Amino acid sequence: MANHGSGPGLNMSRALGDVHGHATAGLSAEPEVREHKLEPGGNHVLIMCSDGIWDYMEPEYVARVALENGSKKAMDAAHHLASEAWNRWMNEHGGEIVDDITALVSWVGAVQPADT
Repeated sequence: MANHGSGPGLNMSRALGDVHGHATAGLSAEPEVREHKLEPGGNHVLIMCSDGIWDYMEPEYVARVALENGSKKAMDAAHHLASEAWNRWMNEHGGEIVDDITALVSWVGAVQPADT
């Protein structure tokens, strides 16, 4: 889809709070909020990624990377996901520029007891 105006393109990962994008491109400037009650114990990890991750990785793979790294290596998990998405994008598109690769991995509540 061609951009025929001076407004932004479809930037879903950067749309929150984007009043200009809301006015010119119909992007939602309001976040969608959901609440989930966490049960005591267990593994609670929050994973937020841009489309540059989700376009190249299945949710199960992303969750496995987070769980395998554990709570003490959340930054390593995020770095792995971003690097792997970069490599997959470059391989699929023959070295063209890549965009929209962001990964956040955060453990919520109790720390995972069996970190290695």
